[in-house]
Amino acid sequence: MHGEAIQEEGVDKDKLTVNYTLRITPPLKQHLDGLTEAQRVQINEHLRIEMARKIHSFNFNPKLYIEEGDITT
Repeated sequence: MHGEAIQEEGVDKDKLTVNYTLRITPPLKQHLDGLTEAQRVQINEHLRIEMARKIHSFNFNPKLYIEEGDITT
């Protein structure tokens, strides 16, 4: 996928190069554990695209988000 411009709903996938780790709740983990490998790949791709879309469409400022956001660790 690297180096290829694959379009999905106007999102250029080759620009999504940063990986993120999300914490998930136990009930969600149970649902995810029931997915096939192909379904996991599909849900990961959709999450990556949705995060990128939100970040780009709102001129996301990470420093401002950290200062004002509700971040729990």
